[in-house]
Amino acid sequence: MIFHYNLATKAFNSGDKKAAKREAEEGARYKHLYLSEKREAVNKTLRLKNKDLNLNEKIDLHGLHKNEVRAALDFFISSIKRKIKAGEIVPNSGLGKGHNVKVITGKGNNSKNSIPVIKEEVQAYFRQH
Repeated sequence: MIFHYNLATKAFNSGDKKAAKREAEEGARYKHLYLSEKREAVNKTLRLKNKDLNLNEKIDLHGLHKNEVRAALDFFISSIKRKIKAGEIVPNSGLGKGHNVKVITGKGNNSKNSIPVIKEEVQAYFRQH
């Protein structure tokens, strides 16, 4: 991906706009493939780690990297919203306006300086949503 973007930059700087466009498109194709594979890997990890949990209520994010947390939470929350809308589950907030969930983040024991980066990312995510 980066290789093709670098080639595109070199081609553009040398005046070969056709080659620059071709390489930029190839870089974009590789970026799309990378993001698709990454998203699938996150979803597969979530399914494996959470196979014994009720996914309507809990999600275990142990082992994910900080930059994967938001995609995992988006997937998790959207699946809950879809199930509520379909009538498969009932909102459990008590007010009928939402759904309480448990997000398991870990203590950060495997993080640099034992700082819980997943927990901080989850808190930031819910502050924004």
